[in-house]
This record gives sequence, structure tokens and C-alpha cells, in this order.
Amino acid sequence: MPGGAWLPGSPYFATLVIWASGLAMAEVAHWLRLPRVIGMLLSGPLLANVAGGAAVAGFPPKWGTQMRAGALATIFLRCGLELEFKVRGRLWLFCRLAFLLFVSVSWRSTRGGAGY
Repeated sequence: MPGGAWLPGSPYFATLVIWASGLAMAEVAHWLRLPRVIGMLLSGPLLANVAGGAAVAGFPPKWGTQMRAGALATIFLRCGLELEFKVRGRLWLFCRLAFLLFVSVSWRSTRGGAGY
């Protein structure tokens, strides 16, 4: 059947649901005057627990490591874009720790580990 790859239960549909829920939760967080990244982070546990994770059941475990690394890079990028330049000087230690976390997760995921 043409287009069957995008039906519910397929890996592509699960990826689309994850992406759309991240964007929707980012807007909800922005509406609540919270950083959008908070909404993106909360969308993961929400999807995993709503209806037993049925919405993302088709997501292949092999894709998880690459998706986590990409999501972590996106989260760090969005966090960096929302910081003010004056505050960034005071948060230099946090930026270094965040970079070390990113490097360690990336290194572990390339070595065949589970990532997080």
C-alpha cells in the first residue's frame, strides 16, 4: 500500500508524533511564560505515559540513540539562544558543564552504549 509508512504504528508516524508534541508543548510552556525548552523536555515523559506509550510504540529502538543526540543538540542550541548575553558571562560554568555532558553522551552513544 503506498503511503503505509506514515500510518499509525509505523516508525515515521511515531517520529512525527514526537516532533509535533515537542513543538506543541513548547508553545504551551511559552504561553505559561516558561522557557520553551521546558515544554520540549516534558513532552517525552508525557508521550511515554499517555495510553501506555501507544502513540510512539512504533518507534524503533535502534533510532533512539541518534534521535537523543540530535534532540540534545537542539535543546542545547535553543537554551543558548534564549540566554541573554549579559547573563551568559555569569553562566560560563554551566555552559562548560553542559558541553561536557553533551560530549560524554555523544561519546558513549558512539561506543554502543545506551546514551543516557
